[in-house]
Amino acid sequence: MDTKRILIVDDEANMCSIMQDILADEGYEVMVAENGSEALQIVREITPDLIITDINMPCMGGLELLREVKSLHPDIQFIIMTGFGELETYLKAMHDGAFDYITKPLNIEMLKIMVAKVLGQNRYFASGIFQRN
Repeated sequence: MDTKRILIVDDEANMCSIMQDILADEGYEVMVAENGSEALQIVREITPDLIITDINMPCMGGLELLREVKSLHPDIQFIIMTGFGELETYLKAMHDGAFDYITKPLNIEMLKIMVAKVLGQNRYFASGIFQRN
């Protein structure tokens, strides 16, 4: 099985580091960028399977990054994260092609489940950690 690549985009270095460690421990290849412009450069060189991006960042925000990347690589999946739980932002992200939305502070277990779901890795579902009622 190929190792799935994840690009984390957030201007908070501590958040990137925490997420990088957690997702690398889950077996993913993880790259980080501090803003949308840097992320776009990475995407042009290495195509990730998933981008997890903050909404509000300098240079290029998450929604603009989503639109730019989707125009180049429509198959790259996105999870949008933000400290702002605004319904309008959520709806805009979903309309523009995001797979899902997660709020800060992050629930680490939910992040792991969401990433596994996006990347089609069913280990959480098979183990019974995630069950629908």
